[in-house]
Amino acid sequence: MSRLLAICFGSPFRAIQQAHLLHHKYNRTAMERHDEYDPALLSPRIAQLAFYFRLFIGLYIQELFFPLIALLSRKTLKTKLTKYFPANSYQLIAIERFLKKKNNLPETRVDLLFIFSMFFLSFYCYGSHWPVLIILMMARALFISVSDYSYHYGSKTDDVYFAFNFKLPTCFAIFILNFNYHGTHHRFPRLPWHVLPIVFASEGRNFEYNFFHGLARQLRGPRPVSSMALNDKVKSTKSCLNQLPEQ
Repeated sequence: MSRLLAICFGSPFRAIQQAHLLHHKYNRTAMERHDEYDPALLSPRIAQLAFYFRLFIGLYIQELFFPLIALLSRKTLKTKLTKYFPANSYQLIAIERFLKKKNNLPETRVDLLFIFSMFFLSFYCYGSHWPVLIILMMARALFISVSDYSYHYGSKTDDVYFAFNFKLPTCFAIFILNFNYHGTHHRFPRLPWHVLPIVFASEGRNFEYNFFHGLARQLRGPRPVSSMALNDKVKSTKSCLNQLPEQ
């Protein structure tokens, strides 16, 4: 079922699974803070451009096209592609972990075949009305990109188990598989999606933000963090990661 849902989403299951596991491992560590930048390395304008691009469309583009590297041979991925990413970078770690299991590449290629077929059939069925499909896909891409990191924007750092919970009417929460209970999910990642509201209520917790307020908060943009502060956070990140089991 998970693989079928991933294909309908438009991304291979193993790619989404890998990204999800890495997110839980590095959440709010120095390797995954999209809302911060070092002013010594980036100007405020460049940092804002990068942040807003990722916020409005970049995340979806990454999820849509990054899995295409699975079309390359295993040898190419190991010997050439890995050279383009810095050592210990998020991307390099993702590729190396992906290649550890031999079945990941063939499974991903099969998923891509179904995904390409799904898009082809969609455009074929829309016929001359294909612009409508493009608009719907763009709206979907916008929602996915904007909502993805909203549960972590401005949250406390170096706590991989923390995320915000957003208030949303039950009918809409079900539509996104209770993703708005993101804080509960991070603390209990193995819980089924339909149990998240029950656990949240049993703990007597409060929602940090309304769902739409939570999304809108990101419009404040990235905040500058000094190099000294980043170095301190890298040290705390390494200490934090050493305590986590390998996934």
